[in-house]
Amino acid sequence: MLELIRTWVLGLTAAAFIGALALTLTPKGKGRAVVGLVTGMMTIVVLIAPIIEFDYDAYARHVIGYNFALEARIREVEHSQERLTSWIIIERSETYILDKAEALGLSDLTVRVETMLDEDRTPYLFEAWLTGRYTPAQRQMLEDFLTATFGIPAQRQHWSAIE
Repeated sequence: MLELIRTWVLGLTAAAFIGALALTLTPKGKGRAVVGLVTGMMTIVVLIAPIIEFDYDAYARHVIGYNFALEARIREVEHSQERLTSWIIIERSETYILDKAEALGLSDLTVRVETMLDEDRTPYLFEAWLTGRYTPAQRQMLEDFLTATFGIPAQRQHWSAIE
């Protein structure tokens, strides 16, 4: 593309230079007017030649290819954003759950959560794995907390007791 523009500018410059040189060397009179007309027409032809010779099909193929590449890149960025958002949600949620567990007297608990994407491709907490020592009452309070706060129902909470 740059080579095409470079060639066009050089051709236009050469046509203008030749026209100016021809006008300078032509004596005054009707001949000079004719030379001016011819060199002006030559410069106009050189100026519009790229428009006449332009390969519109190749340009359309290039634009379509660019659009496909751009759409693919946008999908990559959106996917990266979804992963980053999921990671942030997971990290903060696990910390929040551990803080709540500690407030309930559960100091030996490990938590792992997973996210899913809703129909708008927004990540949300979907499932939780909890391992540690706990009483049935502590488990029930934390289970209720996970359901009320994060919307994780009991059937997607996986509890493992350590003896």
